[in-house]
Formats: sequence, structure tokens, C-alpha cells
Amino acid sequence: MTLLLSMLDYLGVAGERFRVEWVSAAEGARFAQVMNDFAEHIAALGENVKLRDLRCKK
Repeated sequence: MTLLLSMLDYLGVAGERFRVEWVSAAEGARFAQVMNDFAEHIAALGENVKLRDLRCKK
């Protein structure tokens, strides 16, 4: 997990934009809830400023 997080950091993806959640295939309602919660979390964070800083500016 540490290697993955360091790679995401290197690529410009902030760590709070990553989440690991174990959900069984039999837990459809839980999967939907986890995805909705994470989508709200990402929306609340707004633009990935770290990634924006790495892009070429015109």
C-alpha cells in the first residue's frame, strides 16, 4: 500500500483521493453506498490542485 501511495503522489494524485474498501459481491447496497460516499468526498475536495500544478500552462 505504501508503494501505491508513493506512486500516486509522484503522479500528482493527492492521497485523500484514494480509498480502499472491501465489499463482497453479495453486498450490492453497501457497494452503492461506498461509491456514493466516495463520490461526495471527491466532489467536496474539488479540483486536484496538486495535479493542476504539474500540468503545462498555456
